[in-house]
Parts: sequence; C-alpha cells; structure tokens
Amino acid sequence: KTLFIHSPQHHLSLILAASPILSSSIMPLPSFALICASNQNRSMAAHYECQKIGLKHLTSYGTGTSVKLPGKRMNKPNVYSFGTPYEVMWKDLKQKDENFYRSKGLLRILERNMNVKLAPERFQDSDIVSDVLFCFEDRVFDAVLQHLQGESDGTRPVHVVNLAVTDNIEEAERNSKICAEFCKEIEEYGEDWEEIVVEKIQKYEKALRQPLLHVVLFI
Repeated sequence: KTLFIHSPQHHLSLILAASPILSSSIMPLPSFALICASNQNRSMAAHYECQKIGLKHLTSYGTGTSVKLPGKRMNKPNVYSFGTPYEVMWKDLKQKDENFYRSKGLLRILERNMNVKLAPERFQDSDIVSDVLFCFEDRVFDAVLQHLQGESDGTRPVHVVNLAVTDNIEEAERNSKICAEFCKEIEEYGEDWEEIVVEKIQKYEKALRQPLLHVVLFI
C-alpha cells in the first residue's frame, strides 16, 4: 500500500491503496456520497440540502447493521432493516404515537426523506463508489475506510472526508448546509476539482474551528 500523510495543525490527509470496487460513472464533475450511521438524519439532511442547491451526482448511505430511530425510551429505539421505505417507518411511528413522534421531529424528517428517495441504503451493500465520500461521524468514517481498504492497488482516487456532527435533528440540519456549500464549491471548480479539495478542507476547518479528517483511497 502507498501511504501519504499531510498534517498541518489538525488536518489529516492520507493516501492509501484499496481493493477494486466499481466506480461511479466517469464524468468531468465529481459525484458525492453522504454517509452517516442509519441514512436517516445527518446524511439525509445533507442529501436534501445538496439536492436543493442543484447537485445531481448524489447518493447517501448508512454504515450501521440496521436503521435506528429514537423511541419513547432511550434503551428501546425503533429498529428497521436497510431498504425499509421511509414511508413504512413514517406509518409505523404515526400508528404508535403520532403526537409524540411529531413533537420529537421524527415524522417531519421522515417526510423530508420520503421526498428525497425511497429508502435508506447501506454503504457496505453498494458496489458503486462516488468520487467524494462525506461522513458525519468518526466511527462512520472508520467503517467506510475499513470497507474500502484492500490489498490491490487501484488507479482512481476517492476522497473520504469526515465532519463530526452530533446526531440530533438541529445539528444535522445546521451542518447539512455546510456540507452542501463544501460540495458545491468543489463541483463549481470543474473537471480539475481534485486540485482544490485540500484547500477547501483547510478553509472549512478554520471556519468551523474543528478538524476535518481526509483520506484519499485509490480503488
């Protein structure tokens, strides 16, 4: 494997070799994947914002073993399989206690998700890898790297970026706008977009006053 480390202050940049996986269709403009644990809150808030500002080469995923939504008790979440339509979850929570789940904002985010795509998708079950993978949690970032890393060298660079975001509706929606701005600035640079990824990461690190992890994998 080839390893490159670049670490000005808190910024971390790595280049690794990964096993061959099908790429998204080769195109001048970058494709983006937005990834959290359940493909429900953080990644879908970002998917919605990115879609709203016109990004077209866009997907979103979760990395968990199942999709979890908060329940009435902290230790008893509502658990669904990946691939379960958002509408099915919405109907389930509405039937269980509409007033409670409406007051917690869960019915609203499911309604938003229903307008973006059919159902949550699991990253590890997809054979297509976008050019930029934007994660929202350290363990999600680790799961993405673990899934992609292998023994064979590749030739196509894939940028994996992590912005740690607390998993609640308010933080997800606030940071979704930051993610959308980041992706839009990269796309607007055109076919040479890779030249400015590190520059944009450093810009957002300064603005947010927190590190964004960055790894480049060749697949």
